[in-house]
Amino acid sequence: MFNRKMITLAREARGLSQEQLSNMLHGITQATLSNFETGRLDLNEDSVSKIAHALNFPITLFKHEAQFNRISKFYYRKRSSFPAKEIVPLEAKIDIIRRAYSEFLRSIEFEFKELPKIPVSGKNNPEVIAKYIRLFLGLNEGPIDNPVSIIEKIGIPVLFLDVKSDKFSGMVVETDKNKPLIVINKNMPNDHKKFTLAHELGHLVMHNAFTEDPEFFERLEDRETVEKEADRFAGAFLIPAEQARYTFRPLTYSRLSDLKLHWKVSKQAIIYRAKDLGIIDDVKFKTLFIELSRFGERKKEKLEIQIDEPKLLKMIINAFEKHLGYTTKSLAENIAGLNESEFLDWFDIHRPGLKVVAKS
Repeated sequence: MFNRKMITLAREARGLSQEQLSNMLHGITQATLSNFETGRLDLNEDSVSKIAHALNFPITLFKHEAQFNRISKFYYRKRSSFPAKEIVPLEAKIDIIRRAYSEFLRSIEFEFKELPKIPVSGKNNPEVIAKYIRLFLGLNEGPIDNPVSIIEKIGIPVLFLDVKSDKFSGMVVETDKNKPLIVINKNMPNDHKKFTLAHELGHLVMHNAFTEDPEFFERLEDRETVEKEADRFAGAFLIPAEQARYTFRPLTYSRLSDLKLHWKVSKQAIIYRAKDLGIIDDVKFKTLFIELSRFGERKKEKLEIQIDEPKLLKMIINAFEKHLGYTTKSLAENIAGLNESEFLDWFDIHRPGLKVVAKS
């Protein structure tokens, strides 16, 4: 039994139109391919084998039965200039990854601590919500050294994905069982990764209900509002207000490097946080950004901070191999629906251990 929707997904992951793919296939016209994708024609083994070969995916990918929303209904940080020809393949790639993660969870159990869902309303503004989440995660008022470990400790995997475009920062997606996965562009500076991770955490806490509204992301004003809320959450989560007021004053360009090393966030995040809290006015805000530009630090700052590496997904994969008898190749093809080399690349795999158990 083949899933016709996986043909569309696999084709989009390769950045191909129906016409381009049909030109690579012997005996399958664009019209036939279109009918396969829309369900007007039933799929057969021979046709799917040809499509799988042309797209360089194992045929097992097209047998995935899971049905859930396309990720365009979920949240991700990107620039408005991100062209569709880059967005569509990236979304499809991440969609395949989350489907693979969903398949992992059918056989592997690990501790998952449910995040509170706190919509922004009344006194529950992003500042207040971020403070509560820090308490929920057992954090003190100081800088956060290991943001990835903190999030993965409650059972939310983080994936540093190799995305060539600098227009994509990060994204949070959910499996068919509503288990979240946070995807971050691994090629960004570490301070950008850290802020994006906190931003996506804010979406998970504050905006989860909106993923059920298929019209929500068509409304630009709503998208802009939730992005601003997630940014404010990220700033408050990484730099608590009381400590910011104590450590920021006086805020000058010459102090930004020391503050960056202390708080382990970008200089830009510090400037925005100071403005959010009223520590600096609009004139000072603009002046500091002019200084950043003058010293060539708008795109990439000179000081690099450290960030911890994701482990949870890699340890889940390790558990399949150690406890369930899979080879990397069989896991890639039979569970994830990927060829081995792409599986290793997409999941950025290393080999730590994890205490997980196979479901009985």
